Amino acid sequence: MSSTEAESSRKRRAESQEVEEGGSEKSQSGEEAAAATVQPGEELGATEEEGGGIEDAILSRLDEDNELFTYDVVEDARCNVEQIVFLRNDTEVVFNRPKKDSDEWMLWRQVEKGRLALKRVKQLCDELSQVASIVKKYQGPEAPKEEVGLRAVPAPVQWKLKTLPSRLAEMIQGVYFLELDETIADKEGHPYVPRDQAVGTMCATAGFPHAYAWQKEKGRGKAPPTLQYVVGACNTVQISVRLMKYVATETPGEKVAKPVSEAELLNLLQQAHKPSEMESWGYYENKMVMYAGLEFANGNAGEFTPVPAAAFSQAPAFNALFSPAESPPYMMGQTEYEMAKGTAILKTKVARCVTTTNLKPEYKKNQFRFIVKSLNPFFCALPGFTVRSRAFCLKGVLHNDAKAGDRFVQVDGRVVASPASDVPTK
Repeated sequence: MSSTEAESSRKRRAESQEVEEGGSEKSQSGEEAAAATVQPGEELGATEEEGGGIEDAILSRLDEDNELFTYDVVEDARCNVEQIVFLRNDTEVVFNRPKKDSDEWMLWRQVEKGRLALKRVKQLCDELSQVASIVKKYQGPEAPKEEVGLRAVPAPVQWKLKTLPSRLAEMIQGVYFLELDETIADKEGHPYVPRDQAVGTMCATAGFPHAYAWQKEKGRGKAPPTLQYVVGACNTVQISVRLMKYVATETPGEKVAKPVSEAELLNLLQQAHKPSEMESWGYYENKMVMYAGLEFANGNAGEFTPVPAAAFSQAPAFNALFSPAESPPYMMGQTEYEMAKGTAILKTKVARCVTTTNLKPEYKKNQFRFIVKSLNPFFCALPGFTVRSRAFCLKGVLHNDAKAGDRFVQVDGRVVASPASDVPTK
């Protein structure tokens, strides 16, 4: 290097030093602040991007090495991780579950607990999604506007309907129909009856109805006791329907009803349509799916209008009548259930607060009933494919009406105890 170049270089370094010394005092406080904000795991001098903060940081950390390796986890039915197989550069790296109480096992167990926590979070998110679907129908422009936030009378349910070919309609109407199971008599056919006005009788523990007892009004001017069937929110209720068909007997003009598989009915439906017509069919056209609802027994026998949440003094949670909560038809909620081998069985419970005693005064004398309807668009509107239960009252518990295991039947005009072995099983 020449003397001229060396002198020029010294001048540039001197000027640079003066600039740095002049700005050092101004930047000192800023450097101290920056140093104070550095956290463990951060790189010095790294600048934070504007935006999602910690959320973006987590996402970037999750995504940064996705292309470098993949892995498979082998676990048993109780979510114990038995093996992890990584694929790195087309080579498998296998880690087997270490022995318990070893140092490796403690680290393994820590990772395993993290996986379990993530699975639990997923379950909770799924449950919250179900809650959101229930709440959705009470939001938006058509949400209830009453002061309690509930509709006095819910809007009628909208059913999906399709027309049957006339010839097929003649073959089905008056021949096929739904029948609802009701355990109101023992297997010998003796009807369940209360022992007296003070002691009622159980009917079915998990069927329908649960009990049969005299119901008394409270307060002045009360009406005489009435004999009513009872469904308890404390018990599971089984809403069962079966497909029936009238079959001719050897006696001319005489027919009897016999159980039949839904496959027979669906085959008739498919044979009456061309393959090109069936291409647009979905789940409900190809199955016999039932929908169960709860309505007042004095309602219109033609259309289904659910019991309004506004009818109760204390509204049920999320305005749901069942537990787990029901959904509107065609939403594949828990009150939709598929028929198999001619029988469709729904086991559910009535929601808390959905009781007769919780009804507002103007609804107090109403009884309830279940309605079951086919969701198949071709059968939905046919009279035989909607069935309703007998009327009943709803109670939170049953011990005031009938004791568990106590059943009484009427035999030859006498009320006698009925053993549990005589309870019908369907």
